[in-house]
Amino acid sequence: MRRINSKKIVPLLIFFISTFLISSCNKLKDVIFFDAPLAIDSVQLVDYPTIKLKITQSSEGYVLLNNSILPHLDSTKNLKLKFYCKNLKLITSPEIILAPLTNIVDNGKNWLVDLPVNIHKIQFLGENGSTVRLTIKFTALNFDAPKFKLFEIKMNPNGLTPLAGLINYSSNQPVSFKYTIKGQDGEDYIHKIDSLKTSGTDALFGLYANYKNQINITLTNMEGSTFDTVINITTPKLAGNLPDVSNIIVNKIPTANAKAQFFVLFPFKTVDWAFQSPEPGGYPFIIDKFGKIRGFMDISYVLDMKMLPNGHYLYCNNIGNFHEIDLLGNYYHSIPPPSDCHHDFDLLDNGNIIYTATNQKLRGTVEDIIYEIDYKTGAIKNTIDLFEILDPYRPQLPGDPTGMSGVYDWFHNNSVFVDKRDNSLLISGRSQSAVVKIDLATKKVKWILSDSTYWNEPFKSLLLKPTGNNFSYTYGQHSAIASPNNSNQFMVFDNGNFRNYFTPLDPINNYSRLAEYTVDPITKKVTLSFEFGKQFGSANYTPALSNVDYITQDNMFICFGLIVKDQNGNAKNIARATDEGTPQIRLMELDRLGNTNVDITIKNNDIATPNNGIRTYRAHPIKFF
Repeated sequence: MRRINSKKIVPLLIFFISTFLISSCNKLKDVIFFDAPLAIDSVQLVDYPTIKLKITQSSEGYVLLNNSILPHLDSTKNLKLKFYCKNLKLITSPEIILAPLTNIVDNGKNWLVDLPVNIHKIQFLGENGSTVRLTIKFTALNFDAPKFKLFEIKMNPNGLTPLAGLINYSSNQPVSFKYTIKGQDGEDYIHKIDSLKTSGTDALFGLYANYKNQINITLTNMEGSTFDTVINITTPKLAGNLPDVSNIIVNKIPTANAKAQFFVLFPFKTVDWAFQSPEPGGYPFIIDKFGKIRGFMDISYVLDMKMLPNGHYLYCNNIGNFHEIDLLGNYYHSIPPPSDCHHDFDLLDNGNIIYTATNQKLRGTVEDIIYEIDYKTGAIKNTIDLFEILDPYRPQLPGDPTGMSGVYDWFHNNSVFVDKRDNSLLISGRSQSAVVKIDLATKKVKWILSDSTYWNEPFKSLLLKPTGNNFSYTYGQHSAIASPNNSNQFMVFDNGNFRNYFTPLDPINNYSRLAEYTVDPITKKVTLSFEFGKQFGSANYTPALSNVDYITQDNMFICFGLIVKDQNGNAKNIARATDEGTPQIRLMELDRLGNTNVDITIKNNDIATPNNGIRTYRAHPIKFF
C-alpha cells in the first residue's frame, strides 16, 4: 500500500480518536499522531510478522496490545520492535535506559528497539522536547515453563524432627517456590516463597505421621508459567510416649471461622494418678485443627516454648537451661540460668530473658523470685523479689497443698507476661489467687486482682474494685496475658480451685474458665468483660496447669490441660500427691460471641488401663512460618 501524505490528512484526524490496527509488514497502513510534531506511525514485531498489534489511548498515555497470541518466550530473550516515528530524538524507559539498545534506520524514521521481555514502560522524546508514554500490555506473553536443575529433600535433618525436612532447589530461571501437602480432611497445607530466585532452600513442615504424604511442588516464573511435580513421602510412626491417634477426639468439625490451623502442646502420659509419669514426657508435638499429628520434636521435659523475633523458639528444660532452637531441630544458643526456670518466661525489649525463678537458699521459699538475665551469658541483670513487695504471710486457699499457714510456696508464681506498652509485668500467684501488675522501672505493685479475704494494708488499697453484676474472681489461676489491643485488658485461665476461703466448692460443683478483665487505671475499677467455660460446669473442671491465648482480639484459645476424673467420670481435685484421678486435655478455639470453632479432647481410651491418662502444662496455636 502506498504511503499516505500526513500533511493532507491532519485536518481530518483531529476529529477522531480511535483504535487502529497496525500492520506487521514494513509498509505503513495506518497513521497515529500522539503529540505533534512527535508522531509514531507504525509498530511491528520484527521476529513475529504475523502478530497484529494495536494502540489504544488511556488517561496516562497510550497502550500497545497484541490481537493474536504470542508464542512462549525464553525469559532471557528480547523482543525486536520496529517503530516508524517522526521527529523522534530518544527512546527511554523508567525501567531501563533503552537508547543504547536502539538502532536508527531509514534516515532516522525507522527505530529498531531490542526490548527485554520484562520491560513494560517506554517513553518517546521528541526533537522539540515533547514526550509520549507507551505501556506494553502483551497478553499470553509467557516464558518457557521453568525446570528444576536441582531438587532434593533431606528428611529429619538433625535427628529431632521426623515429620519435617529441608528442601534444596535450583531452577533454570528465577522462580517462586511453593509446596502443597494434600490434606486428609479436605484442607491442604500450602507454603510459598514469593521472591523470584534461581536457587534456594525451604523447610518442609506439616507432614502427617505414619502416612504416605502427597506433596505438589510448583515453580512459577515472572510471567506466570509454571512447572508442577508430585512427590510422595512416607513418614514413620512416632514414639510410644506420645498420644496414640485413637486418643485424639475431635468433638466438633472445625468451622470455617477457625483462625488457627495448628496447635503445639507438650504432653506427659500418666499412670495411676495425674502426676505419675513412667517415662519421659513433655515432647513438643503439633496437631492440626482436625486432630491429626503434623509435627514432633524429639526433646523431652519441655513445659513451654515461645517464638522469638527471629522466628526461632526458646524453651526451658527440666534442669532449668534455656535453649534457642528452630522447628527443624537446629540449635543456636543455650543459656544456663542462675536458678531453675519453673513455669514461665518472656523477653524484654533489650533481648534479655525475664522468668519465674526459684532461689530456695535465699530464705527457704520457692517460686517467688523473678530474674532478668542476659540472653548471651545468663548473668543476672535485675531481680524482683515478690517476698519483699507482697504479703507472704497471707493465708492460702483451704485445699492448697501447703495449707493456710505455710510460707514455703506462699505465692507459686506460674506466669510472667511483659507488657512493653507500659513497661510492666503481669504475674499470676496461684497460691494467693492473685493477678498482680508490677511497674518494671520502680518494681512497685500497680494493682492486685484478688478476692479481698485476708488482705491487709498497704496491699488492701492496691486491690482492684469490682464492678458489674456478673463479676467474679479467679482462684488458683494460670496464664495472665494482656490483650493485643489494650494494655488495660487481660485474660487468665481461671482454674477455680475451691472458689471460696470459707465454704469451698467440691469439684463436682465447680468449673474452670477463660476470664477476661478490663481495668480502669485511674479509678482502679475492674469489670469482667468476657468469660468462657462456665457453661460446661464440672465436665471441664481443671484443678491445675492450663493456659489461654489471644489468636486475635476477638478469637481466643483455651487449653484445659489437666481435667481430672475419677473412675466414675466425676471431677476431682489433685491437691495432694496421694489423690488419685485420671487426667485428660481439651483444646478449644472460640470467638467473642462464645462460638466454638475448634474443639479437641485428648485422653486415654484404653479400657484395659483406665487409671492412665495424659496432661499438658500448656498448649498454643502455632504457625510453621
